[in-house]
Amino acid sequence: MFDSALDAAADVVAGNADVGAITAASPVKELAAGSLIALAVSAPRRLPGLYEHTPTWRELGVDCVIGAWRGASGARGLTPPQVEFWEDVLSAAVATPAWNAELDRHYWTAMCLDGVALRAHLQRERAEMERVLAELGLLRPG
Repeated sequence: MFDSALDAAADVVAGNADVGAITAASPVKELAAGSLIALAVSAPRRLPGLYEHTPTWRELGVDCVIGAWRGASGARGLTPPQVEFWEDVLSAAVATPAWNAELDRHYWTAMCLDGVALRAHLQRERAEMERVLAELGLLRPG
């Protein structure tokens, strides 16, 4: 295990490992230099740029889409107007050209969810993770 994806990529480049699983933004320099090759991405569809020729796990027959995401949460007890205010602020932020440039730079997929849609997404993600972990024998019964 490594403290960062950059450390994992460096370990592969140094010849200490043959493969690694890391975030798409981490090995950009190494991919561009040709010192690493991306074997697959866990995205729902192929990524652009350096990853345009890299198949997804699904294309390779592995039903797996996993991504890292970030969230913002508020303290318990926020009033509905306070929640609405922050939802509006965050929605406006992710609609800016600067945010879209960051998405492209990091090979991120746009996804801004709140309220009911966020709760439904989290429930689906939990069920999927439980299914995958159970298939791998990594989930204890009960």
